[in-house]
Amino acid sequence: MERKWTSEQRDAIYARGGTLLVSAAAGSGKTAVLVERVIGLITDPNHPCDADRLLVVTFTNAAAAEMRERISQRLSDMISQNPLDFNLQRQQMLLQNGHISTIHSFCLDLLREHFEKLDIPPDFRVADQNESEIIRSEVLSDILEKMYAEGGEAFLELSRVLSTGRGDKALSDTVLRLYDFMRSLDDADGFLKSAAAMYDETKPVENSVWGRIAIEYTKAALGSALNAHRRALLKIHGDPQLDKAYGPAFESDIAGIERLIEKAESGDWDGLCSAVSGFSFERLGALRKFGDEALKEELKAQRDSLKKLLSELSSGVLCSSAADFKSDMRRLRPLVECMCDILKKLDREFFKEKLSRGILDFSDLEQLTLKLLIKREDGKAVFTNTAREIASRFDEILVDEYQDTNPAQDMIFRAVSRNETNLFMVGDVKQSIYSFRQARPELFTGMSERCTPFDGVNFPARIILGRNFRSRKGVTDAVNFTFEKLMSKELGGVDYGENEKLTPAATYFERGGADFAIHLIDAGEYDGDEDGAEIEARHIAREIKRLIAEGFTVQGEKGPRKVTYRDFSILLRSMEGRAQKYVRVLENEGIPVYADIASGYLGAYEVMVALSLLRIIDNPLQDVPLVSVLLSPVFGFTPDDIALVRLKAKDKSLYLALLEFAKEDNRFDGFLSLLDRLRTLAAVLPADRLILRIYDETGMLNIFEAMPNGEMRHANLRLLLDYARAYESAGWRGLSGFMNFIDRVDRQNSDIAPASSISENADVVRIMSIHKSKGLEFPICFLGGLSKRFNNEDIQKPVLFHPYCGLGSMVRDNRLNCRFTTLPREAARIEIQKSSLSEEMRVLYVAMTRAKEKLYAVMTLKNAETALRRAASIMRSGEKVSYFEAMSAQCPAELLLAAALVHPSCGKLRSLAGVYDAPVKDSGGIWEFEWIDARSLVSADSANEKADNEIYKTAETERLKNEIKARIEYKYPYENLLKLPTKVSVSELTEKQGTDFSAENVRPSFLEGEGLSPAEKGTALHAFMQYCRLDALRSESGAAEEVERLVEEKFILPEQGAAVDTAKAAAFGSSPVYKRICAAKKLWREFRFNIEVPANEIYEEAADTDAKILLQGMADLVFEEDGGAVILDYKTDRVSSPEALIERYSGQLNSYARAVQEILGVPVKEKIIYSFQLEREIRV
Repeated sequence: MERKWTSEQRDAIYARGGTLLVSAAAGSGKTAVLVERVIGLITDPNHPCDADRLLVVTFTNAAAAEMRERISQRLSDMISQNPLDFNLQRQQMLLQNGHISTIHSFCLDLLREHFEKLDIPPDFRVADQNESEIIRSEVLSDILEKMYAEGGEAFLELSRVLSTGRGDKALSDTVLRLYDFMRSLDDADGFLKSAAAMYDETKPVENSVWGRIAIEYTKAALGSALNAHRRALLKIHGDPQLDKAYGPAFESDIAGIERLIEKAESGDWDGLCSAVSGFSFERLGALRKFGDEALKEELKAQRDSLKKLLSELSSGVLCSSAADFKSDMRRLRPLVECMCDILKKLDREFFKEKLSRGILDFSDLEQLTLKLLIKREDGKAVFTNTAREIASRFDEILVDEYQDTNPAQDMIFRAVSRNETNLFMVGDVKQSIYSFRQARPELFTGMSERCTPFDGVNFPARIILGRNFRSRKGVTDAVNFTFEKLMSKELGGVDYGENEKLTPAATYFERGGADFAIHLIDAGEYDGDEDGAEIEARHIAREIKRLIAEGFTVQGEKGPRKVTYRDFSILLRSMEGRAQKYVRVLENEGIPVYADIASGYLGAYEVMVALSLLRIIDNPLQDVPLVSVLLSPVFGFTPDDIALVRLKAKDKSLYLALLEFAKEDNRFDGFLSLLDRLRTLAAVLPADRLILRIYDETGMLNIFEAMPNGEMRHANLRLLLDYARAYESAGWRGLSGFMNFIDRVDRQNSDIAPASSISENADVVRIMSIHKSKGLEFPICFLGGLSKRFNNEDIQKPVLFHPYCGLGSMVRDNRLNCRFTTLPREAARIEIQKSSLSEEMRVLYVAMTRAKEKLYAVMTLKNAETALRRAASIMRSGEKVSYFEAMSAQCPAELLLAAALVHPSCGKLRSLAGVYDAPVKDSGGIWEFEWIDARSLVSADSANEKADNEIYKTAETERLKNEIKARIEYKYPYENLLKLPTKVSVSELTEKQGTDFSAENVRPSFLEGEGLSPAEKGTALHAFMQYCRLDALRSESGAAEEVERLVEEKFILPEQGAAVDTAKAAAFGSSPVYKRICAAKKLWREFRFNIEVPANEIYEEAADTDAKILLQGMADLVFEEDGGAVILDYKTDRVSSPEALIERYSGQLNSYARAVQEILGVPVKEKIIYSFQLEREIRV
């Protein structure tokens, strides 16, 4: 069925002639539009474009794979309708080589292609993030150590400014934070130069970037205070008694604020600073026996807030006079230059260290690609010939999620375009939530401002996709109402007006009631869980169970259907510390749940046990890991057991005490024997094979799988094996190195992503971070953790940074031994706060637009009264919130409540907040508001638990007991086969060895370079006989020439060639069997086979079974003669008689005969061993 496109979607699909920016709101079908545009380009009737001449860049590998699959499926559908359209078939084939990838994959391809121009190794690999961070930290540590030794005054002063008395971690963290930002730029050198150049003491403070920020902020703060005072004065004028007592003071305040605003607008810096610090307050008149005590306190609080504001301005952005500013410039410039010098050294030394290891990191991929594509001339970017050549390969560059690009990526897109005339960029600035990855939403807004509305003629052009095909009208109405009040250019990056509003376009069945609900849980009297996560989870669990029980319906593919667990999602701003509590509560409520936790892997119990075992294998003299292992369910010892050991030898390590104890008590014998065996293997096995052996020998996988969340625990242990394998494949070796790697990851406060053990279709409630939910949709969404305070830790640091205003640092007074803030730092603090709050606003937008049919905002407030008061102060006017007022919000809940206070459905909320004069705004949607006392949830939970206990007691039946007993006592009928291999080689049978790896079989490293061992010489001769031309064996000189040929053509190694005894090879060429080989009709060299044989023929343990084992082997040579097969096997063993070889290898040749007869279907007439040692053939 042909899809119906909106007019805006059609424009985005079929517009040609220049660069396009598509602003695609949530649920507007941007992916479908992007796919259809690709299809349209390659099937364009006038100017068709081949699929491999498009560059499509997506944000993730998963998105790239989905995009490729969608385009391929669309082409397949078109081919099925037009099977004779050869162009479609051709495009389907070209798509396999199409450039649909992430930006990093694209850069990687370019670097592989042009490595010689960048002086990088062609076989480099991309380092794991943890590996790269560890190396970077080590390099920085070396740099700082050298700079401490050099004792430069600027560096020591910078260190003192950042010092916290606990080492130089603050200095390192600051450098690394700036380095990450620097690596996201298209001109890092230019950034470093400008960062220092900003500290120009000749520039007046009011003309500096920091002065302009301070003045604008001061005007916004004073404007907000002025409006609040004017509203207060209106209330005062409404009562004669109040007007007489408070009117003059408030009028005086207003006049004073207006004078301050005039000062700010005039640019009189010192005058403004002096006026703010010296603001005079007229005393309030006496107000006795006034009936409205609440209003009286409200007015006093308003005046106190003005006093507090002026004090904060004076000690903050207006902290420096013009003279102080110049002094600060002189003191700070050397510190900033020193910081830039550290960054340059880190960049240079870190890159050098990575090259020495043959690795690059993800930022290198971008920066080296920039180096390939552009050069700087007089500070301007000029595209190279390579860039122009690459640009000629692509007819169009299509960029998805453009709002999440950084300057380096943006410059790469421009460099491979045709003078920026063939770019197609899709995104939504309201969903830019990756600033921690250096995303710069202002790139999108800047591009949008340069574009004109699409008219089909003028380019670059802007198209807006505002129709939402995801959510019910009630959900889109709630989103529109909320962000129309909260989101602005200053706070979120875009004015949320008519162009940004969601237009509901999804089709749903009619359903009454509200599609958006605010549930406020008052935890003021609840003294349990501090952050309210547990009590919040209980309420959500209760709501989910209610909707399931009532048969709540959602839209299905064929109409309304009852809701299931997989229709619910719980979205959290931060998973850390909260998700586990949600999981525990929901599981206790009997609700199947899965939390997509991206960290905490190293803290998972099963991983900790496995790592502890690896630690004591590496070094058993570690008491804490040893205790952890002994007490784990893998070994099951008790604290009493360990206490007995410790009493035996109090002054020794626990391991040595164990050895002493084992002389008199055998309870630890099995453990010590296993540990000794594993330590022997650790000397020769790579880390991944050692871990696999541990799993096999201890049954660790099965043990942890039997515990709660067993699938996840099993997957985590498997993931540890994968990480070890990746570590070994990266060129590292051994258990000690792997454990050092894990320890360094831990010391870096990093973590490793845990495993996922859930399928897409599992019927579970999903808990995930809002960031992970981006691009997804769920019928019913709960937004949790809304009362979690915004993280303002970044603005507390002594050195701050913002892309717009550069570095801002405190200065240190060594005489007073304290630090003072400066204007650059305060300006940076303001800009960081604005950027952070803008990001939080966009995160909230992403969260609210995930819901299809019903959206819950659940907030647990410890002090609801204070939160509501703050929310009311944010939404004073009822119109769009100013960024200054919004900056007083401490959590997302307060922002949501601010919007709710002016919604028609939230009269109860206004009553609870004591706000009776809020300017209520019309809305097309109905909201549900519910106030819940946390104590009621606790009491209800206790009652449910008591009822569950009673049910449990009465439900204990004999049938259940018998079933449990039967399961515990069950024995696997083929248990004796579990230790037998499913595949065995003929050589293993011949030598009567199992498949166990033996340390004794490994050649020690100190013997490397001593020449080939006898076994290796035998292998060399076998290799020679496999590849040589048979006619070359008729003489020793011919054999020698053949050795040279095989070495030259790399069939065998030079060392192997030198080990071949050509005289013995020529002796074989003179043997009777050689003549028979030359005369044979058919010949098979290295006859490889796999056949099934009865296990009971090989192992006694399988005597009573009909189990089969795969027998694998390879006969050196088989030839057909007179209707039968002859098997020839080469042997280089040093023996004195033929009988020794017959005794040793007759079983092996019998196995070969069995396989040859079964595979070739001809009888085996003869089995021959040719002994190169004895220079004769031996019949078996």
